[in-house]
Amino acid sequence: MNKFDFLAKVDRKIAVKKQRVAVILGEKGSFTICNGILPGDYLLSDGSCSASVDQGVIGIFVSKDKYIPLSSLTSKEACPISTDNLPSQQELEDIQEKKEIINNSLSAMGAEDVLLPEDVVGSFLCREDIGAKAQQKNRTLAIKKYDSSGQRDFPEVWGGILSGDPNVPQNIDLLLIHQFCKDPLWLLQKITENWYYVLDTRLTSNLLLNNKFYNGRIYESQECLIVENPYAEAGNGEVYTYSVAYAKDAQGLYRKIDAWNGKIPA
Repeated sequence: MNKFDFLAKVDRKIAVKKQRVAVILGEKGSFTICNGILPGDYLLSDGSCSASVDQGVIGIFVSKDKYIPLSSLTSKEACPISTDNLPSQQELEDIQEKKEIINNSLSAMGAEDVLLPEDVVGSFLCREDIGAKAQQKNRTLAIKKYDSSGQRDFPEVWGGILSGDPNVPQNIDLLLIHQFCKDPLWLLQKITENWYYVLDTRLTSNLLLNNKFYNGRIYESQECLIVENPYAEAGNGEVYTYSVAYAKDAQGLYRKIDAWNGKIPA
């Protein structure tokens, strides 16, 4: 069983785009946080990446540094492809293993007519087939290298799962990822199994301001989620707050709708 099998069932139409991370829970409370490009993610025409269907999709990722160009899936027959872009036998086997993940991504963008066949290895040419064996297969599939710069499109979430924070009500279903004790916490909203949307505001933790430690807090107000963080302006000794309000959109994702400054009472 592949640890990425769950990617064959995620809804790529939910617009997490680049604000995505995978958290894979293991036995006895262990877990793995998967950042950056994952199988089934999309390569866009501007060179950036997305975890959900977006404008200008030109490829589907097999791994963080290899992708299948959509243009090579449009023909049911062999078409001219540079030998350098033909997959190796091992790469075809990797695509075979991730076929359901890739097909899930193709289906989400309405490309059911170019889904990978059941037998990927037996259907497509690979570099080892060049010569006599090439006559036994009638389809070509390209695989190209990606320089992984698009990894930076995604938040780099790491650390441990924090539970029982008094500054977060128990009824708020967010996963908090804690790094070093003074680093702000990542706030993750679960979309489906192992699949999380990363809020674009982090929660302050143990921030030293004017010789006193402060923490941010999360609360609900009029059906909105409020993330409130302290900060200090240099020189005046006052501590203020910056609050961001979120509301769920039609897909259930927390989207920023407002922000304002306040002041912490003396």
